Amino acid sequence: MGETKRMSKLINREEDILLYLQPYMEERFQSACQILQKDIEKQGADIWEQLKNAVHEVLKLSKEAQNRQQKGAIQYLVFSFLKSGIYMDKLLLHLECLDDSFYLEQQETSKIFELSFLQKQFMEDLTFLHKTIQRKFIRLKKYELMEIGIKYADFYNSLIFKMINSLFSLLMQEIKKNNISVTDHFKILYGEYLENATVIYSKE
Repeated sequence: MGETKRMSKLINREEDILLYLQPYMEERFQSACQILQKDIEKQGADIWEQLKNAVHEVLKLSKEAQNRQQKGAIQYLVFSFLKSGIYMDKLLLHLECLDDSFYLEQQETSKIFELSFLQKQFMEDLTFLHKTIQRKFIRLKKYELMEIGIKYADFYNSLIFKMINSLFSLLMQEIKKNNISVTDHFKILYGEYLENATVIYSKE
């Protein structure tokens, strides 16, 4: 009974921490977006070049697998935000080409892309949030600080989605350039890894 109460208290504290930080997260992210917008405008060509290279590598792996008859025509190009990257203090994007077998296909062709152009600002934001919460709650545990990072990463996830969504026409150009076989139902998807995804582009 005592252990159940203790667990309930810990869960409530975690909820209280995130609830308290919510307005600070929103305000901080708004400020971060203004800074990042300027950075992205300056580095736009380099950012696209890095992402294009990552996409090219995944398409190349997929074409090689198709040539070995280990992969069918591509039905999905999937961009997935990896929340697991937060445990390594990194913002990571998982890129993968899937045939119509989806995640049951024979040959995986994927790459992890590090969103280095967002990293510095994200870590500065987390430092601010950690300092803010430490003024309100004492003896914060490592897992509580990690939960703050995971929760705040949702804001950056929404930013990454908008960025990928804005690049879909350039992504389609890359797919055509690589002359890779795609199905008549080809789609570009964005979501969290192995979770629900949003359709960015549909050939139908």
